[in-house]
Amino acid sequence: VRAARDPGTSVVANLLLSAGKDDTAFSVRVPEGAAAFPYEAALRLMRRRHAVTLVGMNRHGNVDLNCHEGTEIQSGDVLFYIADHRLDPGAIAWDAFAKESA
Repeated sequence: VRAARDPGTSVVANLLLSAGKDDTAFSVRVPEGAAAFPYEAALRLMRRRHAVTLVGMNRHGNVDLNCHEGTEIQSGDVLFYIADHRLDPGAIAWDAFAKESA
């Protein structure tokens, strides 16, 4: 039904879930001890520093794929992103997200 109302959405969904395509969906957990930061800072810096597109988050089983820019991301939260490869969590400058919003 959605594909009939919004042509192309089924193609996008298939691409995001296909491990055989360059761009696909991945997730990364915000490490314990990371300072809290707003979703907007993560959105900008993930794109700028890692060339990935942040698409949502999961906190305690609650997934939000259309986060409000002011949503506070905390350690333990999972971020979902689209990229052509999986990010190394240790290569992400988590402290820069909090500084970006200061």
